Amino acid sequence: ETSEAMHGDDYVLNTKVNYGLVSNAISHSRFAGFCSLLCMRAPSTTDHYRFKAEVEPIWAQQAERSMAEAHERNVARGDSDYISVDAGYTSPRNAKGCTMTAHAADTAIVAVVHKRLTDPGATHSKGLEPLCFFALLRHTRVLGYRTIVMDGSRELVRPTLESGKRVQGDLWHVQKNWFKWSVEAIKTLCRRPKKTEQDSAELIAVQCPKLVGLVELGKTPAGVKAIDHVKVRPARSRSS
Repeated sequence: ETSEAMHGDDYVLNTKVNYGLVSNAISHSRFAGFCSLLCMRAPSTTDHYRFKAEVEPIWAQQAERSMAEAHERNVARGDSDYISVDAGYTSPRNAKGCTMTAHAADTAIVAVVHKRLTDPGATHSKGLEPLCFFALLRHTRVLGYRTIVMDGSRELVRPTLESGKRVQGDLWHVQKNWFKWSVEAIKTLCRRPKKTEQDSAELIAVQCPKLVGLVELGKTPAGVKAIDHVKVRPARSRSS
């Protein structure tokens, strides 16, 4: 079979391909570029976005039902003390979207928020995470949790405390950035006080003995320390 026969009017195959793209959040343009490298035809753009418009509302309802069940399950167990939040961007740099999820004690997702650069208040990529977090704080299912576990971002800690919730550091992010945290902790907790001019004047200057090359002195004699052997003795006068 040729690639045209495989991707031409094959409704079943095109549907499966579109299902895989949408369920894995792969853009049609990226997949089309992949197919062109393999000399294969990609599903049409019209079919892709039509399929996406049909299945996304259904999946969103299923996800909402699953998160509500997870929330009720944790509340019934008494595990409503804390949730853990973290954000993920659509790309490493200059991201156009950001998604933040809230995980309960059993690691199940109980709430999710997604923000785009086209949303009101979004001016740059780094500002998408705070927007997601502010929306997550107002979420109905998040209001009942007393502690929020996060990565320690200053932009997120203050609004959390102002909302009456406790903040707890995320140990995964701490070990991930252990060197940066260690440097900051040393600067903050182990900072030495600056010496005054008087303290500097009272310091006793220690003069180190001037040494000469070992080649000039030769081998160290037996019973003599090496440091004593290389010390420069006062030069004798020529008259002596």
